[in-house]
Amino acid sequence: MKSKLSLEQRSWLQEHGFYSPSNAPLEYLKDKNFALELCSENGNALEYVDVQFRCDEEIVMAAVQSSGRALEYAELPAARNRDIVLAAVNESGSALRYASELFRDDKEIVLKAVQNDGGALEYATQKLQNDEEVVRLACTNSKSAFRYAGEAFRFNPEIVALALQCEDGWGSILEYSSEEIRANRDLVLKAVTISGSELEYATEHLQSDEEIVIKAIEESGSAIRYAHSSFRDRDDIAKKVLIESGSSLEYFSTRIRNTKELVQIACEDGWYAFRYASQALQDDEEFVRQLLEHNKSNFEYASERLRYNPDIFKLAFDEDNTDSFQYTSEAIRSNREFAEIAVNDNGSNLQYVDGSLRNDEELVIQAVFKSGYALEYASATLQAKKDVVITAVKSKGSALRYASPELRDDEEVVRNAMMKDSSSIQYASPRLRSNKEFICSLIDQGIELFG
Repeated sequence: MKSKLSLEQRSWLQEHGFYSPSNAPLEYLKDKNFALELCSENGNALEYVDVQFRCDEEIVMAAVQSSGRALEYAELPAARNRDIVLAAVNESGSALRYASELFRDDKEIVLKAVQNDGGALEYATQKLQNDEEVVRLACTNSKSAFRYAGEAFRFNPEIVALALQCEDGWGSILEYSSEEIRANRDLVLKAVTISGSELEYATEHLQSDEEIVIKAIEESGSAIRYAHSSFRDRDDIAKKVLIESGSSLEYFSTRIRNTKELVQIACEDGWYAFRYASQALQDDEEFVRQLLEHNKSNFEYASERLRYNPDIFKLAFDEDNTDSFQYTSEAIRSNREFAEIAVNDNGSNLQYVDGSLRNDEELVIQAVFKSGYALEYASATLQAKKDVVITAVKSKGSALRYASPELRDDEEVVRNAMMKDSSSIQYASPRLRSNKEFICSLIDQGIELFG
């Protein structure tokens, strides 16, 4: 069909496309032909066209056929047109949420919605949430629908099994089921095989069932948290879980968390597991040394005594691994050699440097060269030092915010900041921000203040 758009309108669409409706000229949005073509390609553009078109059945139909969710922006009488609502849920089942209660109680419309998106059952009326045909179709298409089904269906083993079989959707099934379902061994076994976390909703008796617990932790190691405490004190279970899920060490017994072999297995999966080791192991120098050989990040969770030990610190700290610097003692952080290595790797480490060194110009320049934002942690004296601040703003223009008031009023400093990041003008002094001559000089220099 030949386009009814003007040459100017076609040119605008060619330049801007159909997905920038908020930028379209107001007169275009008030033109029916333009609104129709726009909404035919981008249904959600219905939000931006003139209000008169949001109730125009031709335009609204075109919009919902492109994007069912455009129904949200439809006005009467189009919003109560059954064909339009049916077209909307046919394109996107979740569009049912924008339909009136009359249509959310219309079985044909709801069936079409849950066929496309089972989770749309959420928006059906209570009557249809208790309709077997609707519920079955919804749960067949998305397990997300299950929680919205009427109680009679959520307590029905057949519907529960149907929902469990569905691969689409998300969320728990057992959480919304009855105590009887949660005590049904076959259904619980099936549930935890699909999602180990379903073990949380099983009855205490089944949380003590070995086959069920094993299936749950095989699917998700962290499901061990929901198992009976006896499983959380077994070495064989711990090994099985911690190899794949080191952080699950948190859920095991004190004895397990104090067993070197098992804690080491957990830490090999991820250094963060060491946070859950017993205090005795976190303070065991030989064991900590062994862990640091594998991963220096384990240093963070060593005991304070060991983190403050220079020899242990040196095992965790080098020019490529400086995270440990923030976790050690003030005495070590006041060591200039260590501080220099730390800020050379990551300028923001300046925040952990002892206060006396934050007035060390050479060290601070090194830090702000790496990360201009490190200027925040420099001493007030150095925040007022021009060469330090210029180095910072050349790295990160908006580091200007941490400069002294005097330097935020300095044209050279602000100009350097603006060359890096034009938005840093907001941190310049009021005098410079309102200085027409200065602003014009920035524009002449090619700096875009309003881009």
